[in-house]
Amino acid sequence: GTIRLPLARSRFDREKWAIKYSGKMAETTWEVEKYFVGTTLVRLLPRTGRTHQIRVHLAHMGFPIFSDEKYLTKSLVPDDRLKLPFHFLHAQKIGFRDMAGEWQSIEAPLPEDAAKLLLLMESE
Repeated sequence: GTIRLPLARSRFDREKWAIKYSGKMAETTWEVEKYFVGTTLVRLLPRTGRTHQIRVHLAHMGFPIFSDEKYLTKSLVPDDRLKLPFHFLHAQKIGFRDMAGEWQSIEAPLPEDAAKLLLLMESE
């Protein structure tokens, strides 16, 4: 699917961003990778590069990023075993043109804590 909503700084909290129709348009495409009990793993591709774009888009749609306390209105993690010291958003691959105009692509494996959490969720 595609989420296409404009973003701007929140007027209530200057450290957060929010959906505001006077803001700059942001587009994120998504695809379900795997369903778990009470949560879903999705692959996301930001088509624009707005600050907190993915986090705000998903929270606005009612599907906040796992362990993202900045954009959660309440804790959605009922089990202490599933808590992370970071929000579960991982840039698996990123690409850009360097100063010489050459395309650079960098890939990163899933952090160990996040990989362990996925294994735990698969066993539930």
